[in-house]
Amino acid sequence: MVDLNNALLSFILTGYAGFTTSAGYVGPEVRVDHDISMLVPEIWCRMRVHERHPRYMIEEGLLERMEDFTFEGRTILASRLGYRITTAFVDRFLGRLFETPDAVFPEEMLRPRSRASHYLPREWTPSWKPSAAWR
Repeated sequence: MVDLNNALLSFILTGYAGFTTSAGYVGPEVRVDHDISMLVPEIWCRMRVHERHPRYMIEEGLLERMEDFTFEGRTILASRLGYRITTAFVDRFLGRLFETPDAVFPEEMLRPRSRASHYLPREWTPSWKPSAAWR
């Protein structure tokens, strides 16, 4: 655990732009396992250096901020996830790999909550309580 904390601290202090990918499910229906993790290096190596910077991606509309939302009276803290890719990201960067990039990442996969929020389990409760610093 100490090594992870040291790594995180060094990333923060040096301004390292960390990106993560999903493994498991995207939304309620799309199982991805680690396929996306293997695709990301292919996308990244086709991006110019300035295109990899989060500020550039946000300004160009390639990333959008996740917003908290309320589901059945409970606040879902989606903002903790940071940003997600947009259709503009898919068109620009996956278009360098695929003829029809929107077939790889359709809108339903990019924004699963907008289409399928009714799939969230009704009995869902977090197994932990966030500290005041995270609210």
